[in-house]
Amino acid sequence: MRRSRVIIAAAVVAAVALVGAGAVWILRGDDGPGDTGRRFLAAWSRGDAAAMRALTADPPADFEARVKRMRDDLGVTGGRYETASVGRPKGDEAGGAYRARLVLSGGRAWSYDGMMPFTKQDGKWRVKWSPQLLHPSLQEGQRLKAARTWPSRAAVRDAKGGDLSGSPSGSVQQLVGPAGPASAEAAKKLGPPYRTGDTVGLEGLQRQYEKRLAGTPALAVQVVGADGKPVKTLQRFGGKDGTPLSTTIDPKVQRAAGRRSRTWTSPPRSSRSARPPARSWPPPTSPAATTGR
Repeated sequence: MRRSRVIIAAAVVAAVALVGAGAVWILRGDDGPGDTGRRFLAAWSRGDAAAMRALTADPPADFEARVKRMRDDLGVTGGRYETASVGRPKGDEAGGAYRARLVLSGGRAWSYDGMMPFTKQDGKWRVKWSPQLLHPSLQEGQRLKAARTWPSRAAVRDAKGGDLSGSPSGSVQQLVGPAGPASAEAAKKLGPPYRTGDTVGLEGLQRQYEKRLAGTPALAVQVVGADGKPVKTLQRFGGKDGTPLSTTIDPKVQRAAGRRSRTWTSPPRSSRSARPPARSWPPPTSPAATTGR
């Protein structure tokens, strides 16, 4: 009986010790740099720059803007950031690394390895800020950008393979529609890789089959300076030509219609010469009118 009481007492002491240790762990609120890194990268993956900032030591005033601009300038359509490694802490510092697996416009996959150092700030582990946090090649004042080169726009063709953009028929021109610079609203609706000012279909078939006719631009992932000039090219991706759109419009029928239209709007010279002379208004006063008859 006495032995049982000793065992029970020892178990209670052990439980209290464990609860006490747990209480200390909870009060400290410190899961180590690894947990901070996982939360930081999860926020980055979902595009939550505010949450990233809260986990960063001494972030710049424009931190959120830098994160958003990097995503927009690269034309990122998807992807994730994952922890690659977290080093053993040495005092209030620890090293770390991550792996970025991104999808750029046109479904181009781009990956890179980044550095993720940690530091303790107010007793909590935080990711240490520097421009290299976003990419190891960046220096202050630089940013990442995907430079684009669009291929020549494909044609809307008639039944014989001719380009309908030069058709003399107004009805055909209306059907095909014009192409011109994209508004900010149109570029946003089309999504990456489109930007304001890109040539897009504005009406008709040009607009309806925009992505087919435009193709996919070639991309060059670059480090650019504050002046926008490229400093370094990190990777290149080839583009894809647009695909022509064929219609059943018969060019012979259109030419004949064009001739008939010109005939209707421009009567023959003999018809024009047979017309009576134009009368002036008001008509000239007759002798009878001047005499009061």
